[in-house]
Amino acid sequence: QLSWLNHEKYFQNVPLAEVLEQLERWYDVEIILADPYLAADRVTFFLENKPLKNILEVLSLMNDIRFEQDGKKIILTKNS
Repeated sequence: QLSWLNHEKYFQNVPLAEVLEQLERWYDVEIILADPYLAADRVTFFLENKPLKNILEVLSLMNDIRFEQDGKKIILTKNS
């Protein structure tokens, strides 16, 4: 399967950190978790070739987090 060539990948019940690492590689950004506990949150997610902002919006809705982007740096924080 060559879906990764098209920037498509399915993650099933993996730590959020694994999805974020893939995003960092594909989009050449640095993603920082303001709360390190977020890294262990389990997610099931289908990444597809969409603008990074769209992907982050979906992730933030699914995981009750918010993101701020400053150039190539993205900070994720837990909604309070």
